[in-house]
Amino acid sequence: MLHEALKRECREEAGAEIIIGDIIFVREYIGKNHELAGRHGDYHQTEFMFLCKVEPLNFAKSTLPDRGQIGLEWIPISS
Repeated sequence: MLHEALKRECREEAGAEIIIGDIIFVREYIGKNHELAGRHGDYHQTEFMFLCKVEPLNFAKSTLPDRGQIGLEWIPISS
């Protein structure tokens, strides 16, 4: 289920097909414990980070960008 959601989000927002690798990090966010508690006090979410390989990007196939998203740019990470 997580893999399908991750693939769908990458396809919709970036036009990217991905190969999903290992899960590398899990973050639990409890809003009442953070500086934005006044606005996020009721938030409780779990985020899963996976190591992924990106197939060649096709920005034209981005079908559902985030609201307020004005662009998309691939920036390689220097090693």
